[in-house]
Amino acid sequence: MEEGVDGVAPKPRDHRAALSGLTIALVPAMIAQLDLQSGQLVRVLPEWSGRADWMAAVYPSNRHLSVKVRSFIDHVVAGVGDLGFEATP
Repeated sequence: MEEGVDGVAPKPRDHRAALSGLTIALVPAMIAQLDLQSGQLVRVLPEWSGRADWMAAVYPSNRHLSVKVRSFIDHVVAGVGDLGFEATP
């Protein structure tokens, strides 16, 4: 799996730690948006940003993909396309 800026992949615990005031964190905008709007988080390094050109759907390759999972992946791929990114399933 590819990683973000300087080999750093965002993690939910980093977001929680930033909300607690323990650290700064690289958090995807779609996750941090409400916290930024409410003032719970503040962007401190505006010249830095994570990679916005990849997303991965991870599932076991040794099983048949369920209709629900396939539908979800198709929905996400369509949504990513709407944002102007190229999706390659």
